[in-house]
Formats: sequence, structure tokens, C-alpha cells
Amino acid sequence: MIADALGKAQAAYVALLNADTDLTTALGGQHVYDAVPHSRAFPYVVLGAVSARDWSGNAAEGAELSINFDVYSRARGRSQANALAGLATAALMSVPAVPDHRVVLCEVQRVETQRLRDARTYLARLVLRVLIERA
Repeated sequence: MIADALGKAQAAYVALLNADTDLTTALGGQHVYDAVPHSRAFPYVVLGAVSARDWSGNAAEGAELSINFDVYSRARGRSQANALAGLATAALMSVPAVPDHRVVLCEVQRVETQRLRDARTYLARLVLRVLIERA
């Protein structure tokens, strides 16, 4: 149940972000990926680390998911990465349809922004917490 829920939720949230008009306009297209295509131009959003744990109760099978989305930007300063993270956060407040499951709770727990070692790239990481039950 846990791996099934995680896989289906990941795909649903990537599709949700790619369907968001404000985010795709700011990214210059549907540039939210599970895996970044080779030589992809900046900015873009990629599915980051994910984890799942059992959240089953007496009445239902469930999982608690942690899904990270990483926003990459090479614009000068953090402003573009932060703005894109804000747009992604707003989009993630919508509840996507997850096949065979029901989303009970979805919250962005935190957003972290940092400059990477190359001193040109900024990363804004969104940490999404999802509680999900089998439908």
C-alpha cells in the first residue's frame, strides 16, 4: 500500500504543478519533472526526495508521505527561486486526484532556499506532507 500510494501521489502532484497556469507561465512551459532532461535550461522544478510511512488506522489503510520539490534558478539572487517556490506552494494547495486513494491532508511544511556550490544556481526546496488513505 505504501509504495503504491507514494508512486501514484508523486505522479499526481507533478501533473498538478504542470497544469498550473501561473507556474508554467513563470517557468516558460511545463517544466516540472520527475527526472530532469539532459541540458534542461533554467528555471525548472524537479521531484526531489520522497518518503512514506504507514499511517493505517483501525478503519483504513493509509500512508504519510513526504514529497520534496526542488526549484532551480540561475537568475541573479534568490528572488526568482523564491517567487517560483511561492507559485508552486499555491498550486500544491489544490488536491489532485490520486487513483485509488483519497488525500486526507496536504500541507507545505517548509520552504528552504540556498545558493549551491557553483555560486550561480539557487535551489528552493518545498517539503510537502500528505496523508493519504486507500479509497
